[in-house]
Amino acid sequence: MRWVGWIPLLVLWFSACAPPPQVRPPTELMAVSVGPEDDLDELARRHLGSPARKWIIKDFNQIEDVTEGQLVLIPRRNYRPGGLAPDGYQVVPVLAYPDLAAVKSEQASRIVDRFREQMEFILAQGYNVVDIHQLIAFMNFKATLPPRAVVLTFDDQSRLFYDLIFPILKYYQFTGTLFVSPATVGEESMVKWSQLREMMASGLRIQCRFLKADAARLKPSPFPKSARLAAVVSSLAADRIRIETILSQPCPYLAYPDGQVAVLMALLAEKAGYQAGFNRAGGSNSFYRDVFAVRRTPVKWSEDLDHYRKHFEVFRQEALK
Repeated sequence: MRWVGWIPLLVLWFSACAPPPQVRPPTELMAVSVGPEDDLDELARRHLGSPARKWIIKDFNQIEDVTEGQLVLIPRRNYRPGGLAPDGYQVVPVLAYPDLAAVKSEQASRIVDRFREQMEFILAQGYNVVDIHQLIAFMNFKATLPPRAVVLTFDDQSRLFYDLIFPILKYYQFTGTLFVSPATVGEESMVKWSQLREMMASGLRIQCRFLKADAARLKPSPFPKSARLAAVVSSLAADRIRIETILSQPCPYLAYPDGQVAVLMALLAEKAGYQAGFNRAGGSNSFYRDVFAVRRTPVKWSEDLDHYRKHFEVFRQEALK
């Protein structure tokens, strides 16, 4: 029975010829029966990783709550790329609050009252304050945003922001992005690095601001020289690296100053290693907008609610069927 010795070789040969094992992709849509101890927070924690993502279950199933025995569908991936819907698409307002450095002491209490009133308006009207990273992921087709999403940004690094505005954001548990210039952190009347870390721990993002001095180098006459452009790129990259090093967090976003040469600024920002840029052009952002030209709508600290509510375009009607 000498052929018996060939059996192991035949097994190896057939194994080599066999097709590779099929790996099943992760389930994109789960059907879950609600248990006696389940609520939306628990379902989101268990299946989506965080109670904060319960809006996905609510939005996908068009429900406000769940009851025992109810069957709900839970999408595990981006189920609405670009915020597209049969009747239009989602757009996202990015509000830009100005620097408080020039505010007089007698104006401070009024600013606090107005800002608290604005945050209460956002909460009462059902807007969802989202993180700046979520916005860019949405624009890159990598994430779904909750309905009525809005982003809060601040071109401010004064001590007044830390003393007056940060406590209100913390109270409402709203995230936001603070665009700073690392060169002036810690100077008189400015926030310290330790205070920036404290704000980061509460959910704020710290990103970089394009200095007006650098922007002034870009005024075409008729066009900036290559050495001047290289100096601006070097300065922008150094600021990004400094924030990343000191705060131990990525700094992929840059806020442009007001004014001219927006296209050139965007090109230099990308050259300096940034992944998105924010201007002050006004208007909400759709999924197809250039991420190096994200619109921010300027907001005045003194705005009343009648004017403030005009900034919140969150859906654009258009027949897409």
